[in-house]
Amino acid sequence: MDRYETAPNGPVVDPTTRQPIRGIAGYEGQTGFEDSYYVVGRYDRPTGGCDGIASQEIVRGRVRWAAQTFDHVLFEGLVVTTCFGTYMKFLKQIAPGRHVFLFLHPPVEVCVGRVFMRREMSGNGKLFDPEGVRRHHAFVSRAIER
Repeated sequence: MDRYETAPNGPVVDPTTRQPIRGIAGYEGQTGFEDSYYVVGRYDRPTGGCDGIASQEIVRGRVRWAAQTFDHVLFEGLVVTTCFGTYMKFLKQIAPGRHVFLFLHPPVEVCVGRVFMRREMSGNGKLFDPEGVRRHHAFVSRAIER
């Protein structure tokens, strides 16, 4: 997988803001079946994927651009799962009949441990209350049932 900082014809431009995307916008590669794919966000820091992108508007702009450029687009993030309905409508608009919404849903205590580990890795010394993670896990569980 290659970091995707610029397109072959110049910098990647966010279609929503029309501004160049600075730094690592995502990663591209081939599936082995001649299909291309793009992974939105960066994974070289503790908080990766779409959770490291400043706003959901920017996330949707990058997904829209990638959907026009690549065969497959993968994007994930804690915030994306809380906006499940919004993203389902968005995907139906930009890729009708061509999208799959998957949930990465490990056990709640695994999530708590991973959040704690990422906070430590990033140097976040604030008191950690795992109840927020548990509430979010319950929310995602309900969304999966829909």
